[in-house]
Amino acid sequence: MIVVRVLVQVQPDKRQQFIDISTPLIAQTNAEPGCLFYSCYQDLADPNRFMFYEEYENMAAIDAHNQTQHRINWWNAVQAVLAQPMEAKLLSNSDVEVVIIRD
Repeated sequence: MIVVRVLVQVQPDKRQQFIDISTPLIAQTNAEPGCLFYSCYQDLADPNRFMFYEEYENMAAIDAHNQTQHRINWWNAVQAVLAQPMEAKLLSNSDVEVVIIRD
Protein backbone atom coordinates (compact mmCIF):
# COMPACT_ATOMS: atom_id res chain seq x y z
CA MET A 1 0.00 0.00 0.00
CA ILE A 2 1.14 3.54 -0.74
CA VAL A 3 -0.08 6.58 1.15
CA VAL A 4 -0.02 10.01 -0.43
CA ARG A 5 -0.20 13.12 1.73
CA VAL A 6 -0.68 16.44 -0.05
CA LEU A 7 -0.64 19.79 1.77
CA VAL A 8 -2.53 22.61 0.11
CA GLN A 9 -2.51 26.28 1.15
CA VAL A 10 -5.27 28.26 -0.54
CA GLN A 11 -5.90 31.96 -0.83
CA PRO A 12 -8.34 33.03 1.92
CA ASP A 13 -10.84 34.49 -0.53
CA LYS A 14 -10.68 31.30 -2.64
CA ARG A 15 -11.28 28.77 0.17
CA GLN A 16 -14.87 27.96 -0.80
CA GLN A 17 -13.88 27.70 -4.45
CA PHE A 18 -11.25 25.11 -3.44
CA ILE A 19 -13.84 23.13 -1.50
CA ASP A 20 -16.29 23.29 -4.40
CA ILE A 21 -13.79 22.00 -6.98
CA SER A 22 -12.35 19.36 -4.64
CA THR A 23 -15.59 17.77 -3.40
CA PRO A 24 -16.42 15.96 -6.68
CA LEU A 25 -12.80 14.82 -7.00
CA ILE A 26 -13.05 12.96 -3.69
CA ALA A 27 -16.09 10.91 -4.70
CA GLN A 28 -14.75 10.20 -8.18
CA THR A 29 -11.33 9.14 -6.91
CA ASN A 30 -12.77 6.83 -4.26
CA ALA A 31 -14.54 4.96 -7.10
CA GLU A 32 -11.29 4.33 -9.00
CA PRO A 33 -9.83 0.82 -9.16
CA GLY A 34 -6.78 0.64 -6.91
CA CYS A 35 -7.86 3.51 -4.68
CA LEU A 36 -8.35 2.27 -1.13
CA PHE A 37 -9.21 5.62 0.48
CA TYR A 38 -9.21 9.28 -0.58
CA SER A 39 -10.22 12.24 1.55
CA CYS A 40 -9.45 15.87 2.26
CA TYR A 41 -9.18 17.52 5.66
CA GLN A 42 -9.22 21.18 6.68
CA ASP A 43 -6.66 22.36 9.23
CA LEU A 44 -8.39 23.43 12.46
CA ALA A 45 -5.73 26.06 13.21
CA ASP A 46 -5.58 27.46 9.65
CA PRO A 47 -8.84 27.19 7.68
CA ASN A 48 -6.98 27.95 4.44
CA ARG A 49 -4.76 24.88 4.79
CA PHE A 50 -5.97 21.47 3.63
CA MET A 51 -4.51 17.99 3.53
CA PHE A 52 -5.41 15.26 1.09
CA TYR A 53 -4.90 11.80 2.54
CA GLU A 54 -4.86 9.07 -0.08
CA GLU A 55 -4.29 5.31 0.04
CA TYR A 56 -3.60 3.25 -3.09
CA GLU A 57 -2.83 -0.39 -3.74
CA ASN A 58 0.35 0.47 -5.67
CA MET A 59 2.12 3.04 -7.87
CA ALA A 60 0.18 1.88 -10.92
CA ALA A 61 -3.05 3.00 -9.21
CA ILE A 62 -1.52 6.42 -8.46
CA ASP A 63 -0.34 6.76 -12.05
CA ALA A 64 -3.81 5.81 -13.31
CA HIS A 65 -5.42 8.35 -10.95
CA ASN A 66 -3.16 11.12 -12.22
CA GLN A 67 -4.31 10.41 -15.79
CA THR A 68 -8.06 10.51 -15.09
CA GLN A 69 -10.03 13.36 -16.60
CA HIS A 70 -11.48 14.38 -13.22
CA ARG A 71 -8.00 14.68 -11.71
CA ILE A 72 -6.70 16.64 -14.73
CA ASN A 73 -9.72 18.98 -14.55
CA TRP A 74 -9.17 19.47 -10.80
CA TRP A 75 -5.46 20.18 -11.33
CA ASN A 76 -6.21 22.84 -13.92
CA ALA A 77 -8.87 24.49 -11.76
CA VAL A 78 -6.96 24.38 -8.46
CA GLN A 79 -4.07 26.44 -9.82
CA ALA A 80 -6.22 29.58 -9.52
CA VAL A 81 -6.82 29.14 -5.77
CA LEU A 82 -3.38 28.20 -4.47
CA ALA A 83 -1.50 30.54 -2.16
CA GLN A 84 1.71 28.52 -2.61
CA PRO A 85 2.81 25.33 -4.38
CA MET A 86 1.37 22.09 -3.01
CA GLU A 87 3.61 19.72 -1.08
CA ALA A 88 3.18 15.99 -1.71
CA LYS A 89 4.77 13.02 0.05
CA LEU A 90 4.51 9.36 -0.86
CA LEU A 91 4.84 6.88 2.00
CA SER A 92 4.88 3.10 2.13
CA ASN A 93 4.74 0.69 5.02
CA SER A 94 6.24 -2.20 3.08
CA ASP A 95 9.69 -1.98 4.69
CA VAL A 96 8.73 -0.57 8.08
CA GLU A 97 9.37 -2.58 11.21
CA VAL A 98 6.52 -2.15 13.66
CA VAL A 99 7.71 -1.09 17.08
CA ILE A 100 5.30 -1.00 20.01
CA ILE A 101 6.13 1.55 22.66
CA ARG A 102 4.61 1.16 26.11
CA ASP A 103 4.99 3.14 29.30
